[in-house]
Amino acid sequence: RTLDSIQLIDDSLSAASAQPLDENLLKINSLGKTKGGYSHTDVDKGANDLVNSFGIGFQKLLEDRLKNHKETLSYRCEFGAKGCSVNKNGYRSVINSPISLQVTISTKNLPQNYSVSRGFSSLVPIDSDTGDDIILWEASNRLKPILAARASQVIPRVTSVTQMRIATLIEPIISEMLAELEQKARQSLGRS
Repeated sequence: RTLDSIQLIDDSLSAASAQPLDENLLKINSLGKTKGGYSHTDVDKGANDLVNSFGIGFQKLLEDRLKNHKETLSYRCEFGAKGCSVNKNGYRSVINSPISLQVTISTKNLPQNYSVSRGFSSLVPIDSDTGDDIILWEASNRLKPILAARASQVIPRVTSVTQMRIATLIEPIISEMLAELEQKARQSLGRS
């Protein structure tokens, strides 16, 4: 009996030194929210909405600008369910249903046709605050973001100001793609 009593006292002291169960549950639940009070799912949705808005902007501008060039040019804007795992400088890839955008412009009705593509995706802060940036970047150039938008500008939806910023960024990218495409086609036709 004495040994049982000693064991009971020892067990009671061990249990008393452990953190309360409810406290540990609250700490784990708090990990589901970022510093800004967003859920990680909300942050990922905001990043996906940013990529989606960028794609819709591309689609509209290409549709409008290339409508008179259907004999020589075609284009595709495709959304994919892929992301790459990046964990750089406090940022991470979207983990909840990531989307990416692939834009391709191609020549047609030439002796040899060419295409130029650009891929786009997003990165989110590991622990997003309202003033942190969600980054849109081109897959081939991860060193330079194309657009950095505050989390508060894409959550719960992409703001009209961010939409305008997107619109101003798309035309130069398309122009660059067309210049690259034209150079490829010229070289192939011997018109350097």
